[in-house]
Amino acid sequence: MKLSEAQEIYADHSRQASTVCRQLAFAGIAIIWIFRNVAQEPGEPLLGREFLGPGLLIVVALAADLLQYSWASAAWGIYSRQMETTGSTEDAPRWINWPAIAFFIVKIGCVMVAYIWLGIVLFGRLF
Repeated sequence: MKLSEAQEIYADHSRQASTVCRQLAFAGIAIIWIFRNVAQEPGEPLLGREFLGPGLLIVVALAADLLQYSWASAAWGIYSRQMETTGSTEDAPRWINWPAIAFFIVKIGCVMVAYIWLGIVLFGRLF
């Protein structure tokens, strides 16, 4: 297998993982909304405490999703503009993707933990 083929496979799978992760995050918000506590008395919180942790993780995942793509577009945009103005043909610095990869890992991890947590909460509520 050629390096370019391996990189293409990596890009396809990470793109698909990001798409699925984003969809799961929005679905997690919907699950929390459906199973929320309906306030019976004034001043009672609408969202039960058991959903705060998974909800926070989902928000962090969506923020990491935004940061991943924001970083990558800014970093690669600046790098390509620099290459354009200087006429450089050097390879990109190795660290340029590291923040995006870190945000990707945080995003995937937060959604996974949030769903495990939601599963535990819902299992406890339903059974």
